[in-house]
Amino acid sequence: MPEPKPNPGKLPTAQRATTGRTQPEPHDAAPMTDAQVRAIIEPHQGDGPIHRLYATGEIDDDTIPALGLLAAELADQGRDEEADRIGDVIRYVRDVGSRPPLTRWIYRR
Repeated sequence: MPEPKPNPGKLPTAQRATTGRTQPEPHDAAPMTDAQVRAIIEPHQGDGPIHRLYATGEIDDDTIPALGLLAAELADQGRDEEADRIGDVIRYVRDVGSRPPLTRWIYRR
């Protein structure tokens, strides 16, 4: 009997059976680029930590809570896809960690 071929991007059969998932979580995907982060938060920047992330790339202790509130507001409005994209930005911010404003942030890809 031939050995089963691996399924890249899919969970092992035992894990699929227990979780019901057939695809990895979105955070298992390729890392988000700086340009993608800016594009996602641009319509939501206002002022405060989300604006600082958009304009300068700065990440501080207030960034994740502000993004979390935004994601919750979007979900409450039924804008689930946008809320999920903000969730992707939260994962990016968590992975990057705190940092000061970056020189030439708006030109980074």
